[in-house]
Amino acid sequence: MTRNLKPYPAYKDSGVPWLGEIPAHWEIKRQRNIVDMLVSNVDKLSVDGEAPVRLCNYVDVYKNDHITERIQFMRATASATEIDRFRLRLGDVLITKDSESWNDIGVPSLVEYVAEDLICGYHLALLRPRLALLRPRPNILIGSFLLRAIQSRGVSIQYHIAANGVTRYGLSQDAIKSVLVPIPSLEEQHRIAAFLTHIDRRVNRFIRAKRRMIALLNEQKQAIIHRAVTRGLDPDVKLKPSGVAWLGEVPEHWKATRLKYVAKVQTGITLGKSYGGIPLKNRPYLRVANVQDGYLDLKEITTVNVPASEIISYELRFGDVLMTEGGDIDKLGRGCIWRGEILGCLHQNHIFAVRADHSQLLPEFLILLMTSRHGRMYFQITAKKQQI
Repeated sequence: MTRNLKPYPAYKDSGVPWLGEIPAHWEIKRQRNIVDMLVSNVDKLSVDGEAPVRLCNYVDVYKNDHITERIQFMRATASATEIDRFRLRLGDVLITKDSESWNDIGVPSLVEYVAEDLICGYHLALLRPRLALLRPRPNILIGSFLLRAIQSRGVSIQYHIAANGVTRYGLSQDAIKSVLVPIPSLEEQHRIAAFLTHIDRRVNRFIRAKRRMIALLNEQKQAIIHRAVTRGLDPDVKLKPSGVAWLGEVPEHWKATRLKYVAKVQTGITLGKSYGGIPLKNRPYLRVANVQDGYLDLKEITTVNVPASEIISYELRFGDVLMTEGGDIDKLGRGCIWRGEILGCLHQNHIFAVRADHSQLLPEFLILLMTSRHGRMYFQITAKKQQI
């Protein structure tokens, strides 16, 4: 998509290590010299006597590159002075000013929709503004170029470095104003912004096409798994009713039986128990987050102190089929096979360990059955819904 782009005749050192070289006719400017910055003090409460407004707030714009009429804005009220001061204008750029994660700082959004009642808002629940409004100065900068500049690594890294905090990260107004931005001519800014918008649309089309293909392939995969685990591999096999409504017919030499007759279902350890003065041993254990659909996520493993009797009862064995108890629908019956990845590992009570009788049932077949349409249907029909 960029193979027809030609290099500029000459380049120069930007003087900024993380920006590197820039075209010789470009300039490097601090944001204090190219934008006017506003930080809104309008919260999302309604106050008697004030005019109704829609607030463009952090939750509305975060990771939305473009602010359009399709966004559902918060409702509030504001004074006439606040409305006049913080009303959005076409070409404004909003950036995240504070967040729990350092790499969420300086995420930009370009204002492409304005209205009389649409203003930049304030996050009252956190007692701090989470957005800063950057208004490009005429004849120097356009918003669509500023958006792309902030999205580039050379500019975004400056926000990340400047963010400070312990449990939350934030930017001071001076830190935002001190960010360095490469500035070409206005004509070139328009061309660059238009080119990147064109590339954006092409890439998004490719992404949508790939996602459709992945969805179709996943459907095909599920259909193949379902047929293999409910009909076998012989297309001419004789069938008989399974006796299960959502399973239908199965090969006549197969049998439908309950899991408890071909496997042992082991429950997990309940945390927070008091063991008195019994000697304890420290053991790793699996949580629901560790058991994903078809694989284990072992990046974070927690340990627990338990007596030897608990270890005997809840220790995992090679070949156990792990199955999550429930929660959200995507966690219901989710599982994979334990291959002894961690020595002496236990499992939490929200995970079942199904220990198959290998003379009758293979773990690999069980895990496929769990992920088939038959397995998913069974879990959803038999699951108990808890009242919240």
